[in-house]
Amino acid sequence: MIQHLTVLLRVLTVAAFPSVAPHVTSDEPEPKPYNQVVTGDAQTRRGLFITHRIGARLLYEIPRAVLGKDMWLTSRIVRTSESTLSGANSNGRIIRWEQRGQHILIYQVDLSGRVDSTTVIARGVEKHSYPVILVALPIQAYGPDSAPVIDVTHLFATPIREFEGPQGGSDPDRSFLESVRTFPENIEVEATLTLPGGGPDGATVTRLHHWSMLKLPDHPMQPRLADPRLSYLSLETIDYNDPERPPRPRKFIKRFRLECSARREGPLCYPVKPITFYVAPEMPPWLVPWVKRAVMRWEPALEMAGFKQGIVVKDPPSKAEDPDWSAEDARYSVIQWVNGNGFGGGGTKNDPRTGETLQGVAGLGDGYLRVYLRNMYWAEAGAMDPRALRVPFPDSLMGRLVQAVLEHEVGHALGFDHNMKASAMYPLDSIRNKDFVHRMGFTPSVMDYAYFNWIAQPEDRMALDDLIFRIGPYDMWAVHWGYAPIPAARTPEEEWPTLDRWAREQDTHPWLRYATLNGRRFSGNGNTLDVRENMTQQVGDAEPVRAARLGLKNLRRLVPLLLPATTHPEGDARDLQDLNELYDAVVDQWANEVRTPIVLIAGIETQEKSSSQPGPRYIPVSGVRQREALRFLLDEVLQPPTFLLDQHVLARIGPDAGIGRLSEVQQGIIGELLDVSRIRRLVEIEATAGQTDDIYPALAYLTDVQRGVWSELAMPSVRVNIFRRRVQGAYLGAMAQIVEKGGTPGDANADVGMLVRSDLQSLHDALAAALGKSADPMTHAYLAESLRIVDHVLHPSASTIPTRGAGD
Repeated sequence: MIQHLTVLLRVLTVAAFPSVAPHVTSDEPEPKPYNQVVTGDAQTRRGLFITHRIGARLLYEIPRAVLGKDMWLTSRIVRTSESTLSGANSNGRIIRWEQRGQHILIYQVDLSGRVDSTTVIARGVEKHSYPVILVALPIQAYGPDSAPVIDVTHLFATPIREFEGPQGGSDPDRSFLESVRTFPENIEVEATLTLPGGGPDGATVTRLHHWSMLKLPDHPMQPRLADPRLSYLSLETIDYNDPERPPRPRKFIKRFRLECSARREGPLCYPVKPITFYVAPEMPPWLVPWVKRAVMRWEPALEMAGFKQGIVVKDPPSKAEDPDWSAEDARYSVIQWVNGNGFGGGGTKNDPRTGETLQGVAGLGDGYLRVYLRNMYWAEAGAMDPRALRVPFPDSLMGRLVQAVLEHEVGHALGFDHNMKASAMYPLDSIRNKDFVHRMGFTPSVMDYAYFNWIAQPEDRMALDDLIFRIGPYDMWAVHWGYAPIPAARTPEEEWPTLDRWAREQDTHPWLRYATLNGRRFSGNGNTLDVRENMTQQVGDAEPVRAARLGLKNLRRLVPLLLPATTHPEGDARDLQDLNELYDAVVDQWANEVRTPIVLIAGIETQEKSSSQPGPRYIPVSGVRQREALRFLLDEVLQPPTFLLDQHVLARIGPDAGIGRLSEVQQGIIGELLDVSRIRRLVEIEATAGQTDDIYPALAYLTDVQRGVWSELAMPSVRVNIFRRRVQGAYLGAMAQIVEKGGTPGDANADVGMLVRSDLQSLHDALAAALGKSADPMTHAYLAESLRIVDHVLHPSASTIPTRGAGD
């Protein structure tokens, strides 16, 4: 446990607060006798606070022993008149109830620091810490043990934002208290709130709002220090204890409290309290078995961490068994079902002192099933799975897909962030080996977005269940790292040598690696540069060009299956909706796959390491691989993808569904290829490269892009179709923007502007030469307009000439 001399930084309690009480007017009533306030018709319940319901009013009687205790307050929308219910909790805050004179003040407190209470530093930190006063409530009466009684009705019936109420406030004439339940560690309150202008377009909405207030543990869990080499979500604290150094941030991982009881079974111990999830009562019954399987798929990982039955999943108790049970109760971790268009998710609520997960939430909504999961599986695995050849899918397939997604969401509840690097940690050939995939999965972590194995081919004879992602070796190893007890360690610092030794297993087992700290710092656009981290919904991205070619083979197989999959003898307009959705899913998958190789260009491979681990953290991608990626994009993407233009399909859903969407993707790829930060990185890599390094010089790159995008200009007879005109128009627009933004000498982008102008001059000459080779009037007009635009970019005049591109 935390040493007794080290306490979590808190603002001072009542005795140390400045002696300025809230302003009280002379006519403000003094506390009344108890029986005049808590009358005989009060409905009283005892728990953390004593609660009294008197008609529409709610009174709190706060025991003296609870004043000054830190509590976590959060809220959630349970029901709403809106079409969509997210079901998500608010972020919550830590509050403390204190008495000042004849008032109860509710403070928001900051527990993000650690300081030794016996030091001068502690006095200095406390002197400069001051809490926010959220609410000041007059004391109505005192209970038999001098417990103050306050009226809190308006905190819930007309709540303020600072008390986790809705934005904008509620109408008191149409808002009222519904229920209150108090327990030894928490209080649960619900109210109906009507919010004028609170909905879309200023519409009035009514919501059932739920508040949970949970007392933080009296005995904090020993925290575990976060390590950037692993994917744990974390909380940051500030350590003030070192007088020789400025305050330094420290991070603790988010995790449930698992502690060994005396009961053991071989090397495993039974936990004092297992991680327990409940299935929400509104979960569709046909999905419940799949939900339970998703939770219990994590049991072997917790066994690796040393716990027998470390995680369990339960049905909620019936009203007869527990009339007060609620899925919104802060004490319970719940697998939720979200109605409407909600998609669900996963997350935690944590003790800010230690990172202990007080409540884990995972969920899924019918919007995810209807809009996303079915369509994504069809586009990614439909060529491999005969069950997906017609929609709707059988329940057995949809249930299995739900199970996989909930394994991911429960992972978030256990404390994990996404691990986008995982899908690049297996060799591509291994991902096509059915025996390897059956044993190891096609990605080592369920926390990646590599949902389905879209590079597997029919000849690989993959088991159908192995097409779906699942908990993998990284997840098992990371659970052990975060949850396994280290009995000899009495402090987080004493745990570190063991944790560091475990983390170094990444050196010899690449599939255990996670993202690189500060990788986004180098990218210039918010993404990480690591070619193995910067791709979502990818499979086999250790070799992204090969992976993309394999994925395209499966998409070519799928397009002819679109009509048979969505046409039924008794069909109606819903068949056309299904056709539209599945076609969009195929195009989206095409866009996802063909973008994969872009990250190789000016990309970097990384491995997070501690300061004592040998070897580099950052290695540029070789020039050979970058050129291969560009050649793929020029040949397979920026040429018309005719296989997606199936005339039988487009005749049903509209011809522009193909041309417009595909052109949009192609133009987006041009923008990525000519992104200033990408070209600048090529310049910087070239400047720092050694003589023997395999690089891709920026000027050579720009020349290759131009020749590929404008390849028609080298033909004996020049003809440019509508797809290519739009691609080339996007090229001109991107290049013009770079020139227009310019850059002064010495500026980071000055070299980029110089290279782009040189490249445009060569394009100008090529366009001029191609004009006389035009094969049709449309092409001639287009080339003349393109030449005019390039000339204007290079030699701007007083006239305004559009520079978006002649093919727009």
